[in-house]
Amino acid sequence: MPRHLGGVGLLNVAMQHLILQMKWLIMLFSPQPSLVQVLLRHHFRLMGITFTSPILPFFCAIHRTPHLCHPTSVIPIMFTAFDHLNVTLPLEDIPLKSLLLFPLHSLFTRLPESHWLERHPKMLANAFFRYDQSTNRLIMKRPGEYNVKPRLLSHLW
Repeated sequence: MPRHLGGVGLLNVAMQHLILQMKWLIMLFSPQPSLVQVLLRHHFRLMGITFTSPILPFFCAIHRTPHLCHPTSVIPIMFTAFDHLNVTLPLEDIPLKSLLLFPLHSLFTRLPESHWLERHPKMLANAFFRYDQSTNRLIMKRPGEYNVKPRLLSHLW
């Protein structure tokens, strides 16, 4: 629909729909808290996934579980709109404890495509590291602490 008739001036209906869904993202990520923002974030917390931040699935696609992506929900459309923006979260702005919820390969920059981590895109950082509260650092797990792929991880130790 043209702008003078109340539209956004696009002829591509799919793109127009995507742009209209940006309003949810603006409300969700707005620095000023609003009722809609509180409700959206509460809705993400009620999904039964324990995150330090309910908006983590926007930045880390492996946390977009099937119950978050139900076809009758507005949430998959919000993910599509967010992905269209191509936004990345600077890792230095993320609390260390939250980094353990990210895929391990996303914590490293400039990995060659042949690196073994690229073959395990869903392996979370908490498979290798644990958070130490006394030093406020991520510490590599010892061989007895591995619960995922113990043989692979024992070779790395």
